[in-house]
Amino acid sequence: MGRHRKRRDNPLDYISIPRLDIDPEIKRGIWALFLLVLGIVSVLALFDSAGVLGRYLSVAMIWAFGWGKWLFPIAVLILTWLIFNHERYALRGINYFGLALFITAFQGLLHIFINQAKWAEAVDMGAGGGHLGWLVVRGLIAFMGFWASVLLLIVIILIALMLTFNTTLANLLEKGSWPARFLRHPLQFLSGKNEEGEPEEHEPDYEEGESEEGEEEKTAEGETEEETTDVPEMVSQARRVAVISKLTQRLLKKLWKNLALM
Repeated sequence: MGRHRKRRDNPLDYISIPRLDIDPEIKRGIWALFLLVLGIVSVLALFDSAGVLGRYLSVAMIWAFGWGKWLFPIAVLILTWLIFNHERYALRGINYFGLALFITAFQGLLHIFINQAKWAEAVDMGAGGGHLGWLVVRGLIAFMGFWASVLLLIVIILIALMLTFNTTLANLLEKGSWPARFLRHPLQFLSGKNEEGEPEEHEPDYEEGESEEGEEEKTAEGETEEETTDVPEMVSQARRVAVISKLTQRLLKKLWKNLALM
């Protein structure tokens, strides 16, 4: 029988990396504080108030998200809030997946309504859904067409919200819930209705003429009627960009406010 060779000891075997036995609560707190700082710095970066780092971060967010640049810091701050309140909101992997799915689909929805011939130009200008939205809709449009892609993105957004907040579709869209108000607000904005759903009052742009009788006042039934016509105004591309950007900010602020009250 052959003799067994004596195994030589490797000097590295005597070196051990110390294990950091950190309490899970401490780990969670460190992670939440890191996200909190990232969210605040991201907001400051969009206002050009975070120095050189903020400028790079702002360029990165605009490059990736376009009009949805506000979605990144808001999502980070919402995630921070959920981690701080982990006893009330038990986060799982499916919740993170739902949040990522929501951001992706929302960016695609922002970009899909831009003229397809100007997609590349819009991305360079920081418009639409940025490069993320461009990548999403480019594949969808080629495979499904415009309207089917819009419908699919809306459905994906609803599914993403259900996964993020671990709720049913009925609870998500029930009257008075914040997602229902979130979805209803753009319709009120575009239809010219106020928060209560009533049409906004506009002052007439004409002067009432006098009747032939001169001194007689018009009766309650109204003896004469004047016709008014609503003249549609052409809105420039710059104004549409400003309106959509402002609307996105308002919706995200309402989302954060209602989540904080849950």
